[in-house]
Amino acid sequence: MLFFIKKLLLPAAFIYSLILKLRHYLFNSGIIKSCKFETPIIGIGNLSFGGTGKSPLVIYLTKLLQSKGKTVAIVSRGYGRKTKGVVHCNANHTAIEIGDEPRMYLSELNNTHIVVAERRKEGIQLLLQSDDKPDVILLDDCFQHRYVTPSVLLLLTTEKKPYWKDFLVPAGYLRDIKSAASRADALVITKITDNYNALQKPKEWASRPTFSSKIVYGNPTNEYGQDINSNEAISFTGLANSVLFENHLKENYSLKKNFKFADHHYFTDAELENIIQFGKDTLNQPKYLTTLKDFYRLSDNQKSLFGQNLFTIKISTPILEEKELIQFLTNKNILKV
Repeated sequence: MLFFIKKLLLPAAFIYSLILKLRHYLFNSGIIKSCKFETPIIGIGNLSFGGTGKSPLVIYLTKLLQSKGKTVAIVSRGYGRKTKGVVHCNANHTAIEIGDEPRMYLSELNNTHIVVAERRKEGIQLLLQSDDKPDVILLDDCFQHRYVTPSVLLLLTTEKKPYWKDFLVPAGYLRDIKSAASRADALVITKITDNYNALQKPKEWASRPTFSSKIVYGNPTNEYGQDINSNEAISFTGLANSVLFENHLKENYSLKKNFKFADHHYFTDAELENIIQFGKDTLNQPKYLTTLKDFYRLSDNQKSLFGQNLFTIKISTPILEEKELIQFLTNKNILKV
């Protein structure tokens, strides 16, 4: 049935592909200009609508570059924020002001300037005009933002749903044509499993840099640094794809229920009170689990509703071929020998 519905939607996807091809032609031919900067810029993006692990990879790359002595800044659109224009983020900003991912970056990364801007060029220019301009800038979720040409462009796709097996919306989950992948300097296959080696990649990636990353889940802790010390739990998530996170919880805890919401969802008090009440009705000492990104979309008042019973799990996605990645970045003049 699902396959039949997708076939019916293919004509609409074809029309959308023509629009995208025209847009790419305008950039490729120089009719629409794209800016380049002398400062090294690493772009991280995908062809699909979310769920490929961009945010944890941004954190991983920032820490890796910093370990090599580089100062790093991040420019993000700040998806879902209520502000407009260029905002140089600081610890006083909330997720509603700058977006949940930039808010998470602020808390997880030291000595890192975070800027949100719809027009990434303006965010980059702000950073480069500062007295302590960074050695490297990371562009978060920039594959479709062609007004800036990064020094290195990384394309992310998941093992379970690689872009070459997907279709354009509305027939599938791709927001860009598959041929756009040729612009990438390297492919990063994320969320790999033990069956990763069986994945058949397209021929064009046979001789081009390809990396892989695996999800690593941290131990749940609350705001006070306390461990969960319980096997029974209830979770809530606002992710593009919560399947792997939910599976992890089921494998490691007696998960009574996961309340699922849309990606980047801002929880209402009523929704949270409903979750808390479910916990009280189901468990003697209810514990609640969520991801770090979801946690930063909660207001202080909302966090207080849970008392000490709200626990977050950090998700990291280290590149398994780190030595090869360092060599790749060295060859691209991001790092120097």
